[in-house]
Amino acid sequence: MTKINGRKKYTVNMGCEDGGREIAEILAHASEVEEMAAEATREWLSGGSWPAEGCEVSGSYRVMRGKVEVATGDVTVQIEPDEDELMREAGLDPDCDHEWIPSGGCAENPGVYGSGHGRCGKIETCSRCGATRDEDWGATDDHGEVCTRIEFKK
Repeated sequence: MTKINGRKKYTVNMGCEDGGREIAEILAHASEVEEMAAEATREWLSGGSWPAEGCEVSGSYRVMRGKVEVATGDVTVQIEPDEDELMREAGLDPDCDHEWIPSGGCAENPGVYGSGHGRCGKIETCSRCGATRDEDWGATDDHGEVCTRIEFKK
């Protein structure tokens, strides 16, 4: 079994809710194993191919040292919306040097609106290309966790 500068080599077996699997190796002190395994799993999940709208992805890890299970855990990663791709899908130019100006709302909170059920949002229009950006955020109906939705229109 490998040991470098007091750190031991561990194998991290990672899984994703969509059935994906990956194996990584980490060098860690015993006190760092769970944190490093969780971070390796979050990085792996974040690097996946996810919808442009963004999503929440759940995964798990199992840490082994030889044939001995050392730790297990679950992680959740919030994949942020890919605004450039969403603009392309709406027929807009993501390379525009957008100058977003609030649309609607009230004087105290320009562009901001309440959409109900613990969610609120803001609407902005680009003064250069005329694109409209509608972003809303807040609690989801499923888990009560905060998520963001972004939509672009011509």
